[in-house]
Amino acid sequence: MLSKLKQIKNNKNGINATIIIYLLYLEKRYHSLFLKILRKLVWQPYLCINLQPSSFTLQSLLTLRLPHPYMIIIHGGCRVGEHCTIYHECTLGMIETKSTKVPTIMDNVYIGCKSLILGGGNFAQRCYYRCRYYCHKRRTCKSHNLCIYSHSKK
Repeated sequence: MLSKLKQIKNNKNGINATIIIYLLYLEKRYHSLFLKILRKLVWQPYLCINLQPSSFTLQSLLTLRLPHPYMIIIHGGCRVGEHCTIYHECTLGMIETKSTKVPTIMDNVYIGCKSLILGGGNFAQRCYYRCRYYCHKRRTCKSHNLCIYSHSKK
């Protein structure tokens, strides 16, 4: 278990992010009711963060990077790939009035602060979604290219 904690810490996460990711990893791995209660009652309200273990695989949790783990909301149905970076004040969710589809974030994706990604669709590998990115439609790019999507206005 210490090797997993070292692997999470080597992703250049701060102490808060390391603790959050490690607790999510343990909750997902061991299906612990105690850790679920701890997540819901202690650190989710403290950091204004809502991360669900169902959104991640065990490997994606070990490679997840949260430089500023505050005010992040990820719907339980979303899927997040490996080596992803998610900054503060990001929301990944569904548009409830139109459909119940949620986004799928592939590997090596960077999501900048205050980004809002709603609705279904795959967000391709090695993409960089800049700060204040708003998306309610499907975005795709070829997996071997670096796509930069900037702030878009409604």
